[in-house]
Amino acid sequence: MTKFIALRVAAMVPLLVVISILAFLLVQLAPGTVADSILGSGATPQAVADLNHRLGLDRPLITQYGIWVGNALQGDLGVSAKTAEPVAGTIGSRMGATLSLTLGALVLAVVVGIGLGVRASLRPGGIFDRTITILSSAALAVPSFWVGILLSVYVGVKWGVLPAGGYTEFAYSPVDWLKGLILPWLALALPSAAVIARQMRSAMVDVLRSGYVRAAVAGGLTRRQVVWRHALKNALTPVIPVIGFQLVVILGASFVVEQAFNIPGVGSMAVQAIFDRDLSLVQGTVIVVAVFVLLSNLMTDIVFGWANPKVRL
Repeated sequence: MTKFIALRVAAMVPLLVVISILAFLLVQLAPGTVADSILGSGATPQAVADLNHRLGLDRPLITQYGIWVGNALQGDLGVSAKTAEPVAGTIGSRMGATLSLTLGALVLAVVVGIGLGVRASLRPGGIFDRTITILSSAALAVPSFWVGILLSVYVGVKWGVLPAGGYTEFAYSPVDWLKGLILPWLALALPSAAVIARQMRSAMVDVLRSGYVRAAVAGGLTRRQVVWRHALKNALTPVIPVIGFQLVVILGASFVVEQAFNIPGVGSMAVQAIFDRDLSLVQGTVIVVAVFVLLSNLMTDIVFGWANPKVRL
C-alpha cells in the first residue's frame, strides 16, 4: 500500500507542473494588463513602465515563471492588483466558507445517495425503485444554480424558513452557520446524490444476486444482516470513484452557488477577480483549486486501493 500511495503522489508532480504552466500562460494571454488594473487606462507610459519594472513584468516570461514558481513553493502567490493584499492570505480567508459548502454538500449527497440506492436495490423494478429512477433523472437535468435560486426565493424569502443568503462563521455561531448552509447544501447535493444513488443501486443489485449472498441467506442470516454487513462493502467499491469525482463536480458548481447565496467563498472571489482583471488573484486561485482537486483524487485512489486490492497491483 505504501508503494501504491508513493506512485500516486509522484504522478501528481508532473500534473501540477503542467497546470502551473497553463495557469501562468493563460493569465499572460488574458486581455488587459496588471498596469491597467492598478493604474487605470489613463496612466502615462512612464508610470506603466515603472510599475512593470517594480513588479518584474519587463523580464522574459521564462524568468517570470521561474520567480513565480519559486515564490509559490514558499507560499507566496503574489499580491492582488485590486486590494494590494497577499493573494495567499486573501484565498485563505475565503477557504473556510468554500470548504464548509463543498464538504457539507458532499456528505449530504453521499448519505442520501447511498441510502436511496440501497433501498431501491432491495426490490428492483418495484414502485420505490422506479420512483427513485425518475427523480434521479429529473435531478440530473436541473442545474444546481437554478435549484439554488428557487430555494432562496421560496424557502428563504417567501416562506422565511431558512436564510436566503449570507454566511456566518462557525466559531461565531454554529447554529447560524448551519442554517445558512442548508439551502446551498441542498442545491449542490441534489445532482450528486442522484448520480451516487443510481450507481449504488446498480452495484447493490449485482452484489445481492451473487452466490455468497445467497449462501449467507441460506445459512440463516437475516436480510438486514446480509445487506449492511456483507453486501454493502462490496457494492461500495465501484461507487468510491464516483464519490471522488462528485467532490470535484460540487466544487465547480459551488463557484456559481456562492454567487446565488451571497457566500464569501473562493468561487465568488474568483468570479469578481475575473471581472476586475485581477490576474494575480485569478492565477493563485487556479493553483489552489488544482491542488485541492489533486489531493481529492489522491484520497479517492487511496480509499479505492484499500477497498479493492486488485488496484494496488
